[in-house]
Parts: sequence; structure tokens; C-alpha cells
Amino acid sequence: MRIGTGWSAAALALLFAACAGDDELAGGQEELTKARAALNAGVSAGFGAVSWEFIADPDYTHLANHLAPIAGHGITVTINVPTSQFDVMPPRTDSPWVAIDAAMAMNIPVTLWVTLPPFPTDMNNYTKALDPTGNKYHADPKYKTTGYFANASNADEFVAKATALKTAFEGRYAGKKAGLLVDMEIRKELMKLYDATDTPAHQVDFFQRYGSLGRAAEYDAALITYKNFVANMRDAGWRVDVSTFVQMLDDYADGDASLRRAYGVVLDDPRIPGATKWSHYYVQAYTTLYGAKLPITNYFVYDYARLAKQIFGAAASVDVGLTHGGIEPDAPVYWSPIPLAQDTSAALAAGIPRSQIEVYSYLGMFGSPARDSNIESWLFPVPALNLPPLPDVGTPLYHSTNSAADAFFPTQ
Repeated sequence: MRIGTGWSAAALALLFAACAGDDELAGGQEELTKARAALNAGVSAGFGAVSWEFIADPDYTHLANHLAPIAGHGITVTINVPTSQFDVMPPRTDSPWVAIDAAMAMNIPVTLWVTLPPFPTDMNNYTKALDPTGNKYHADPKYKTTGYFANASNADEFVAKATALKTAFEGRYAGKKAGLLVDMEIRKELMKLYDATDTPAHQVDFFQRYGSLGRAAEYDAALITYKNFVANMRDAGWRVDVSTFVQMLDDYADGDASLRRAYGVVLDDPRIPGATKWSHYYVQAYTTLYGAKLPITNYFVYDYARLAKQIFGAAASVDVGLTHGGIEPDAPVYWSPIPLAQDTSAALAAGIPRSQIEVYSYLGMFGSPARDSNIESWLFPVPALNLPPLPDVGTPLYHSTNSAADAFFPTQ
């Protein structure tokens, strides 16, 4: 495996220690000690944020009890707060306030990640045979209030719930503000159905029935809803970030928004006056996930980070991973901190500030059994030099696939 260039001996010693154990290192003990001492002295880690998802572990005390390793290192913790848990209070372990309280007490910056309930109706009720146009699915009474991720389909509900969480946070911590993450993706119940589509024609049919392709009124209304919400939140002193799939970046090349509209990902073009003023745009450049199907390296992170910079400017940010499967327990994950180091280095080389690099997920750093020492093995120092990785085969192929889909989809 090729190690990313620009990593100091101390950083590499720390990374290899996570895999081999200190006693297995042949030399390098002095460098390892220096690396850990640097972190203990408050030197920033190579990334600026970690996330925690409730669906992966519904016990917030696990997060609260293991926040100490990131305290003092300039790392933000993004805490998933499902709408079902807003009113659950400590000492219940499934109360998000257990973790939020702990982070606030340690002066760890907090981002609140709102998710809606999943769609409760069996999708077998909305097959093409039973619902050829998709109109019955879109008319389901629960359609506009569910879907897990933020989307064009549930904009009003998401904004209402996120605003309620802001109010609850400000009531609990007088005078304090936080960040809010809007995880803008395809509706959760559609993910596996979409994976089963095998041709561009089938994808178009899928998104015309289930997505926002051809449903301009829904999407256009959502654009206004999210734009006003972001403006109001930022006026109130909150940071509002959005996170989405990397393929949405390839949608900007031809001037239309057919891929974004198909997925229900409500993003306009920040280069055009009057666009939504998101604080940061995170692109999910997960090499473990995409690398399961494509021959990619950390060049995938680098190339999409560069493209994000071209479109989003200084607000461009990157999600790297995975250390844990989250909603997909069987998803491939990093085998050690080494590939995370490579991905982080690639994002830094593309010009993404370390404060705008987030790792999914903090849970995957805990080890089994969970120990702070396991987490510390992932907290490598920022390297002094980060050089662009060599191109790979899979990244251009992925761009081409997305561009072909964009060209095939009806102009929106």
C-alpha cells in the first residue's frame, strides 16, 4: 500500500503503533513519543471534526465518556440528534443531551446533526406495478415528514424540527451557539432500491417515480425553504453546514441541476448571486465505500476536494472515512489510521483547511473494548507538508459515469 507523501516520521510512527502496538515497533519509539507529546501539548490533529450517529450506537454515554481525547485539539464533535430524541432528557442514556452536556462542559465545539424518522411504509406498496407514476408514494401521509436525511421532499418538516432544536439548545445553554449539519441525501428508504437499478434508463425511471426528477414545484419550493432557513440561522449566530454525495459535484459541469433534482439534494450554485449561503459544503469522499467498487486511492479525495474548491470556494469541506459503517453495518472501513492519514493528507494538499475535514465516525475509533488510548492512535498531528497524490484509474471513471448520467437525465 502506498503511503501518502508529506507525513513526518513521528506521524507515521504514531499511525503504525495503532496497527502493530507499541511493543511491536522495531525502533521508532522516540519518534512515537514525540508525536504523542505533541498532541498532549495541544497540537491540532490532522482533521478538524468527528461525527457520531445515533443509529450506530443509541447510548450517548459511550460518546460522553470518550470525549476527553479530542478536548483541546481543536476538534469539533458532530452529534446526531434524531427528532425522536429531542425531548429525551438525562439521565436516560438515549438522551442526546448527555453527550451535548459533556462536550459543552469540556469546551469542545458542537455541531448538531438533525435526522428525521425513517419512512414507515413498506416500499413494496409502491412498486412500479402498483404505483407506475409514483404519485401514490409522494401522496403518502408520512412522505413529507420522514426520510431520515434532509431532502427536497421533507424541507418544511426538517426546517421546523431543526429550528425547534436550536430553540432547545439556546434555552439549555444561555448565550451559547452551535453549528447545525444538514445531511442532504437521497431518502433513506430509496437507497437499496436505487442500488438495484442497472441502466441509465432504469435510473431515470426510478427518479421520476421516487425522486424529484420532473417534480419542479416540490424542488423549487424546497430551495426557497432551505435558503430562508440558512439565512435566519446564520443571522442568529449559528453555523449551518451541508453535507452530500461527491457525485453532486459532477452535476455542476453542464449548468443544469438534473442529478441534484433527481436525488432531491437541494443545492444551488454559490457562484450565482442570490444563492443559499451555507457556511460549509461537505462532500462525502469516502474511499472505503467507493473503493469497494472502484480502483481508487486517496487521489479520489484530492480530486473531488479540488472540484469542491472550484465550485464552493473557501466554504469547500470534505468528509473522509469510513471508520464505522453507520447505517450500513457491513460497509467497508479503514483497516487502520494509515489510510485515514492518506485521505486527510490528500484533502490538505487540495487546499481544504484541517478544520474543514471531518471523519466519519468517532465510534469507529473507539476499539473493542472502547478505550481512550485507541482513540488517541487516530489523532495524528497535522503533517508539515502535503503533496498531491498520483492519479488513479477509478476517479476519472467515476467522473465519467456521473457526467454520462447527467447528460442522459432530462435537463432540469
